[in-house]
Amino acid sequence: MMKHLPKAILLALLVGTPVIAQNVTWDVARDFYLGPGRMSLMGRCGFGKSVNLNGVSVFNKEYRTINRKFLLEDGASEQLADTMQSGMAAAMAIACPNVW
Repeated sequence: MMKHLPKAILLALLVGTPVIAQNVTWDVARDFYLGPGRMSLMGRCGFGKSVNLNGVSVFNKEYRTINRKFLLEDGASEQLADTMQSGMAAAMAIACPNVW
């Protein structure tokens, strides 16, 4: 539950304001993960490093599908879920560039 808190806060702000939610871009999501959602991002970086040790990419289709499912369950639209994933990937490239 706690690991989804920063994402839930962003989603509550965005989904609660439909006009803003429609205008969210990947760079807004990236900035969220680099700022208030940093704890969530660092958890994803840690997870990425651990799966990389087993020869699996954190960006593989199965992982992206699971992450998207969580976003949709948290109330994101399909478009917002895709945007959030793009922003998260961009933030990971900055915060943990050695994760693949």
